[in-house]
Amino acid sequence: ALLEQEEPLPEGSPEETVQLFLGAVVDEDFELAYTFLSSDLKERCPVERYASGNVRVKSRLRDDRITLERTSTVRDTVFVTVRVTEFRGSGPFGPSEYSFPQEFELRQEVGRWRFTEYPWPSLRCGRFEPEPAVPRIPPTPTPAATSNLES
Repeated sequence: ALLEQEEPLPEGSPEETVQLFLGAVVDEDFELAYTFLSSDLKERCPVERYASGNVRVKSRLRDDRITLERTSTVRDTVFVTVRVTEFRGSGPFGPSEYSFPQEFELRQEVGRWRFTEYPWPSLRCGRFEPEPAVPRIPPTPTPAATSNLES
């Protein structure tokens, strides 16, 4: 349902970039989706790592409806807001739906619109991996502290 009866948006627009990106994600073409990231995001996130965090996204989006709500500009950044409506199976009272706004942040790079933050639905680079615990190292006594102990 995501891109069923989609209307083409103005070519080269930030809205079209969001539409093309979401289409690539639904098609599981993560290499194409990756091309819409800014060079800064690409430097921090190789394509293989980016794709590894998106493997289950397609099933999540397949039955969703996404509609364009608004576009706003602040200096050189464009914010495209869409409304995502998720439809879920049947419960005791039939199917349910949940709707929420989702914002995308884009800037132009070499004449093309690129995401400056990891775009929904992934919102990060690759799979979530918690930061490793930092071992606690006890403080080393200073010479002044050891001379006080000798007295």
